[in-house]
Amino acid sequence: MEFHCAPRLFAFGIGWLLIGALVYLTARPRMTSAFFPEAIRIAALMPHWLRSLLGPVPTFVHVLAFSMMSAAFVGRTYMRQLLLCAGWAAIEVVFELAQYPPVRDRLLRARPLAAMPFISSYLTGGTFDYADILTAILGASLAGLFLRSTWSKSR
Repeated sequence: MEFHCAPRLFAFGIGWLLIGALVYLTARPRMTSAFFPEAIRIAALMPHWLRSLLGPVPTFVHVLAFSMMSAAFVGRTYMRQLLLCAGWAAIEVVFELAQYPPVRDRLLRARPLAAMPFISSYLTGGTFDYADILTAILGASLAGLFLRSTWSKSR
């Protein structure tokens, strides 16, 4: 089995990841992006409708970017690339469902998970949102369509 990397796909994914980081950095409230400097956070200055629109963008971008970066390493097999897109969407959906209050409460009662600070802070600090599930699926779909278009042009 030979190793394959498509640098353009990887660079495209990195570009989307940077866009997502910029949105996250500027548009998320302090409690969800506490590791960024306060000076560059502009969420408080944005109108509510714009914050609502930008809220699920990091989820969309995360799925799209990681799908593209992962696809860069699996070769020109479109089915593998589609499976990666679906896998990244599934990961995002599972993490979002973990924030659904009844699920979150049950997970927090599990001692092994409660003992992990990263997991417990993610569960208590996050908010379940159907828009994040939708944008995860949209991000995977857009990645799949883009990969399909590049795949058919290279044959």
